Amino acid sequence: MARILLVDDEPALRQVLVRRLQAEGYEVTTAEDGEEALAKASSEKPDVILLDIMLPKMNGNMVAAELQERKETAHIPVIFMTCLVNTNEAKVMNYQSGGCHIMGKPVESNDLIQLIEKARQGAAQ
Repeated sequence: MARILLVDDEPALRQVLVRRLQAEGYEVTTAEDGEEALAKASSEKPDVILLDIMLPKMNGNMVAAELQERKETAHIPVIFMTCLVNTNEAKVMNYQSGGCHIMGKPVESNDLIQLIEKARQGAAQ
């Protein structure tokens, strides 16, 4: 069973995505802000991190950059979830911080499942 760390500050979105991901057989842990995300990434060792860009305490780009710098988390694929998906700035920040994919909000759950599996396959190679 794949482990997912879902990082988003919107409780309603977290709840919907947790239910959907668990229904697909994923084990899901959540975090509400960037600092909590870093702590849980280190302790939980997820297979994939779903990461909002606009977060309290540390934004998602800062979190992804920190994850890339840490030996124990550098290998974990990151999927950014953001309402900024159509801007060039978000794509550049995604690339610079090591994010492997970017998905717009609102999140389409079937597309998200496909991206998770693509990210897992890429990490396994």
